Amino acid sequence: MPFRAVVISLRAILALCIFMVSDFAHAELMDRIDIERHGNEVEISIRLNAVVQYLRHAPVNFGKSLRIYSRLTSPADEVLSIESTPRPGTGTAPGQPRVTENVTDILKLESMRPPDTDMVPRFTVTYPEIDNSFLVEFDRPTRFTVRPGADGRSISILVPLLPGAKDWFAQVNAEPRKPATEPVVLPTPAVTQSLPAVPESQPVPTPPHPLPKTPAAAETSAPSAPTPEVPLALEAQSAPPPPAPVVAPRTAATVPSTPPPGMQATTSSSEPAPTTSTPRPDAGTAQVMPGSTPLAIDETEARAQELMDEARQALAARQGAMAAQRLTQVLSFPENSQTETAQALMGEAREYSGELNSARGEFELYLKLYPNGIHTAQIKEKLTSLETSPARITPATTPSSSTVSIATAPLPDPATATTQVVPKTTPRSKDEVETQAKEWMDGARQAIAARRGVTAAQRLNEVLSLPTNSETENAQALMGEAREYSGETSKARAEYELYLKLYPNGSHTALVKEKLASLDQSSNRASPGLGLKPTSEPATWTTFGSISQYMYYGQSQIENITPPPPGQLVFNRDTLSLTDQKSLISNVDLQARRRDGITDTRIVFRDTDNRNFLDDSRSYNRVYTGYVEQTHKQIGYFFRAGRQVGTGNGVMSRFDGLLAGYNLNPAWRVNVVAGTPVEFGSEFQRSLYGASVDYAPELGKAGFSLYYNEQTLEGTKDRQAIGTELRYFDSRVTAFGMFDYDINYRELNIAMLQANLRADDRTNYFANIDIRKVPPLSLLTALPGQISLDPFEPTRDFRSLFFLALSNLGLDELRKQAAILTADSQFFSLGFTHQVTPRWQLGADYRQANISGVGASGILPAQPGSGTNHVVSGQALGNGLWMLNDSTVINANLIRGSNYTGQAYNLTYAVPYGPWRFDGLLRFYFQKDDQDQQQKRFGPTFKMVYRWRDKISLEAEIGAEIFDETGPLRELHTRRQYFFAGYRWDLQ
Repeated sequence: MPFRAVVISLRAILALCIFMVSDFAHAELMDRIDIERHGNEVEISIRLNAVVQYLRHAPVNFGKSLRIYSRLTSPADEVLSIESTPRPGTGTAPGQPRVTENVTDILKLESMRPPDTDMVPRFTVTYPEIDNSFLVEFDRPTRFTVRPGADGRSISILVPLLPGAKDWFAQVNAEPRKPATEPVVLPTPAVTQSLPAVPESQPVPTPPHPLPKTPAAAETSAPSAPTPEVPLALEAQSAPPPPAPVVAPRTAATVPSTPPPGMQATTSSSEPAPTTSTPRPDAGTAQVMPGSTPLAIDETEARAQELMDEARQALAARQGAMAAQRLTQVLSFPENSQTETAQALMGEAREYSGELNSARGEFELYLKLYPNGIHTAQIKEKLTSLETSPARITPATTPSSSTVSIATAPLPDPATATTQVVPKTTPRSKDEVETQAKEWMDGARQAIAARRGVTAAQRLNEVLSLPTNSETENAQALMGEAREYSGETSKARAEYELYLKLYPNGSHTALVKEKLASLDQSSNRASPGLGLKPTSEPATWTTFGSISQYMYYGQSQIENITPPPPGQLVFNRDTLSLTDQKSLISNVDLQARRRDGITDTRIVFRDTDNRNFLDDSRSYNRVYTGYVEQTHKQIGYFFRAGRQVGTGNGVMSRFDGLLAGYNLNPAWRVNVVAGTPVEFGSEFQRSLYGASVDYAPELGKAGFSLYYNEQTLEGTKDRQAIGTELRYFDSRVTAFGMFDYDINYRELNIAMLQANLRADDRTNYFANIDIRKVPPLSLLTALPGQISLDPFEPTRDFRSLFFLALSNLGLDELRKQAAILTADSQFFSLGFTHQVTPRWQLGADYRQANISGVGASGILPAQPGSGTNHVVSGQALGNGLWMLNDSTVINANLIRGSNYTGQAYNLTYAVPYGPWRFDGLLRFYFQKDDQDQQQKRFGPTFKMVYRWRDKISLEAEIGAEIFDETGPLRELHTRRQYFFAGYRWDLQ
């Protein structure tokens, strides 16, 4: 049909912008969730189809529900704040100007639940939630640390490994694992034909700077981003060594922020340090470490008592990390007579390790679990002492000196409730240490002989947690081989390198160098008889996903009052009531995965069906994702074939095609991409192809990608770009940058840099600068100016308009007109979040945005820019204020635009209660412009979710928006109510 005459305004350009970015707005933001184990810590990576910057989260480090607030940058041309982006069906967020009209309003509600695993509690991730956050719901309270992902397109959550875990990656519906049989006891360390024992007559070298025993970052060949536990670079950052040699365990004595082997590692003291006390199972069999068997009740009591004795010995010797390790094991058992005292002592152990913030958290947790406990008075006294003594405590300093140590103070016995003096024990003697070390080393050698790398690593970690002894060097040398057998090539390399640092002239130096060279030569393939072995268990397909349906209904009443023309007295009043939304949205997310020690194969299919009952012509069914991918660790290749969303290297849209990569070595990788961009409703024929190279160095060094990308429009070069992505990640700093230069236009398309700095374990700083073309440089931008207004020769469609404009203007002139109609967007933000108490965080940030004007082109006149908008925000985030696991978020914004000022306030409260979750949100916005027009918006929202049988979630949300605009120009009053309800069925 011929186009009607269009209004000559910037809205024509805006309509095209919406057309170009709507593919992103409708798309799934979440790509996948990866779960990877790193020693005794597990990393949950929420991988997105857009660049994201982590801002803050609540609660701090413990709870059942976790909300993560971030800032999202779309692949196309927008910077969206997830704190303020409107949710589906809710209209415009008060206090924030729309980025584009009707684009962010249709971000679909997404939920994703990964496969069940014994490493972490079951959990679900939902976005956008009632306050536009990512919501992570665990099936039980757990500890966590949140930080930006290393790749700039993910958010990482670190949680403690559940006791008894055997998995190293997420897998469900697999055949039950058969317990490995114990190998015969072999008397000598020669069972692996690798590392002989150090002769007892040979002195054991004691390194001047004992380093914490930790594995290295994840393998760079894996699709997930590398996440370190403790970088080797910490050696240069650690505290100075003691003035005299001491025989001490390899714990956090020299680096207080880093725990010893076998404990949950924090990345540095600057990161919120999660303590390692795992929530106790309410009932059932005791969960223990891999390779062991469940304990009976009597055995549990006996083992708990033994571990408590060791914990008290460690506290007496001021070895906080060692004490925390033993207490964590006690807390992993079912409820027993030592549980309460173990929780009380955990805070003191954290004090001895210098982790004051974690100590406060442990003491607070005790008071929550045992409000009338036998240690309550002492715990409250210690908390008061901590609040009044903010100085950092070192392992050599007595914590909370104003109070008596719980470990040695008279405490009531849990069984008798009578006062009993806990005896003060002494550290193990040298002979006892040697005996224990030899016992654990025998177990490690047996595990290596049976190629059980995980069990071997556990035993070796226990040896390395002891004071330096005759087996310390052997254990460090064998640790690399244990990592090889568990398929962790990158960690094996780090372990070998650590041995060479500690023992440059050690008895195993030559053999370790040989093994290290073998790893380097064969990349991810281990040398014969030593390294990576295919899993002995048959790989099985894992199937998971979800099916959901949501019904949306919205109704509005609009009253518009305008002043009368000159000479008249009657005001014009127009009232309109209508149903503005009535639709059913159905989503299908199906995934299958097959993973073993060599290959990782994944099949993904996602489809959305939108039935619009108000206008059936706007109904649609779209397959947003459908691909097959595979990673081969030995050969080093990766490919993904099918419909997918570009996530970097210059690909900014969804496309049907192939993405393939090959690892030249652990640090370098080359990639190619080719396909056809997918834009629903577009009539244009497009193609794209490109190549890139990635450099992913070890932790603490900058990585980068270089790319070339070309895209054609109806056979004409539409985009020809070169660019780079910059990445840096260590225990304190995360940075991501992107620069995209279009060769055809000879202009910079994108220049952005974002960074996070964890100054200490309570403060996170973030900054972002983003300069880009809006929309991205493209020939399509020139088309609105070429629309014909001649009724006898109307423009029939954009595709014919493109060929006509190309014929009339030529390619160079068409590019020139496109550049004229492309605006420059500048965005800058800077802020911080600081934990002031165990229950409260405070944050503030400043944001500045500006969009330039555009020149005249064809039928379109020049348009002025938006001017510079300034927003100053303050946030207060609380948790556990009235109920266990509840969260409160208060957000206040002061806004100043080029011709208006405004204020916006949000209050969010959420609380889980059994299988229920209740969320409430209040929003208020006030604005006044330079023509005395005033706007007021008030929006209450309430949502409830019920989890039924762990597989089906029923949820409903009701909300309203009350809008009033008054002033000399007009009056406008709008009342809108909306409601949605639906279900999600998790397929596991």
